[in-house]
Amino acid sequence: MHGKEAALARPFGAGLGMLCVPNDIDTCGPHQNPTQMRMLRKLAFRLVRRMNRYCSDCLSPGFGLVDTETGLPCGDCGLPTRLIRWEIHGCPRCLMKKQSLVQMDSLALLLVTATYAIHEEK
Repeated sequence: MHGKEAALARPFGAGLGMLCVPNDIDTCGPHQNPTQMRMLRKLAFRLVRRMNRYCSDCLSPGFGLVDTETGLPCGDCGLPTRLIRWEIHGCPRCLMKKQSLVQMDSLALLLVTATYAIHEEK
């Protein structure tokens, strides 16, 4: 590993292997696909944030969102909906998982519910 490769691999710890993010930008140049460059940049930052979260049990990097469960209660009738109620975070090494309730303020829930209702009608 040389230069940028070594700098990228260093934060992820020894023994975890090298991280490669393949793309086809070399063939067309970044100036020809700025949308792809923005998305790759966004994903790279998300990956770095994820790798900087450690499992509380085994201290391995990569702890984060692995699944969701629906069933958020309706604000009017209390019945379960298809909206996300639980986020499940887990460790890729020891498979420890933790559930957390999705926190939304009333305005965000109203917007999500209205958007969901619009999509259901189509």
